[in-house]
Amino acid sequence: MMSVLLGAVTTAWAQSTDVAILLGRPTARLTGTWLVDVPESDGGFPAFQALHTFHNDGTFTETSNLLGGGEEGPAHGVWRRIDSTNYALTFYLFVFDENGDAADMVRVRVAIQLIDNDHLTAQTAVDFIEPDGTIIPNIDSGPFTGTRLKVEPTP
Repeated sequence: MMSVLLGAVTTAWAQSTDVAILLGRPTARLTGTWLVDVPESDGGFPAFQALHTFHNDGTFTETSNLLGGGEEGPAHGVWRRIDSTNYALTFYLFVFDENGDAADMVRVRVAIQLIDNDHLTAQTAVDFIEPDGTIIPNIDSGPFTGTRLKVEPTP
């Protein structure tokens, strides 16, 4: 009886995962927070680190070590699973001028590949969005890598 029940649960889980993929819904493999290392971009933007959080409902938030400079805000976006190891992410962030006034927005489109459960690589395409909504596509691009954060025990 237990093996029949276990088989039914396993089959239902596999089918729900397949349906989620077909519907473009997120699944749990990417869910969590990742420490991301972004090297100097193809366009010469300096290297930085960020924390990427992939929420189970398909939403996304980013905080980077560039926030202290006051030139950009936190990023918000959405993600979805493409197949067993590939994901798509799109996020937006505000950029500010030297007076701290909102100047424009940036849109980042990302192709993510999970290397294993704790490591990913990604390739970005960056678009600039002017105040009137005009999009200047592909102003920059580049790769990044990430490592999943884990709970660490206290001493």
